[in-house]
Amino acid sequence: MILLLYYKSLDLGAIRSYYRYRHPATGNIVTTGLKSQLTPLEEISPYITLAVLANEDTAFARHPGIDLLQIWQALCDFILKGKQLRGASTISQQLVKNLYLSRERSFLRKLRELIYTLKIEHLLSKAEILTLYLNNIEFGENIIGISNASKFYFNKQPSEVTINEAVLLVYLIPNPIRRSRFFKTNKFGKKERHILLNTFNKTIAALTRFRKISDRLPNFDSYDILSFYRMNINLSNHPQDLLNTQEHTNFKVFLNILSKIPQNNH
Repeated sequence: MILLLYYKSLDLGAIRSYYRYRHPATGNIVTTGLKSQLTPLEEISPYITLAVLANEDTAFARHPGIDLLQIWQALCDFILKGKQLRGASTISQQLVKNLYLSRERSFLRKLRELIYTLKIEHLLSKAEILTLYLNNIEFGENIIGISNASKFYFNKQPSEVTINEAVLLVYLIPNPIRRSRFFKTNKFGKKERHILLNTFNKTIAALTRFRKISDRLPNFDSYDILSFYRMNINLSNHPQDLLNTQEHTNFKVFLNILSKIPQNNH
């Protein structure tokens, strides 16, 4: 009963227009309500949307903000296999953490995260949640939002980002500060190359499956990708999908994109 009252009492403000940026004077991340600063989903490359969903949250378009299956699998891996306990955070949960919560690790904070997530899912559409997410996540030190990231790394508008460039941007999301340093030096160790290749393969496999069932080609957009992910189909990585797609270029060619990334600090 207390949790229900807390849920109903939540006032999340004009959450459709939240935008984060780093204040030029203090260096602190500021959350504001300047909707004009948001890049709408229709101006974001569908390859970015595809890469994000393929790697960050394949069930995003179908779950209620909390992926119970992923949570159960994480618990089983922890209890039965002794693996490190994963957060199993969805895109909606990541958005809540970025906009509303501190970085502390506690049961109370996690409980608040779940309640806030359910509230946001009730108030916003999936397209609105994804738009806010892409505008508020970090892609490196002082680089917040997909528009800033596209301009910094590739000198492009987010609508112009290619499939390979989208993979590189999504690779940054789990650890943007650390991984952006690899871009500046253009040096990737064995572990990072493996992570990059895995991100690349998941994205290409999803693109191939989308092409097999879509009637919107070649003029598809991010909304088409969302519709694709609403379908209850197997989106796992299939080698045969990779072998039959033109985008599956040699990985060395893929890494050559890194030479286009500026060496300066933002």
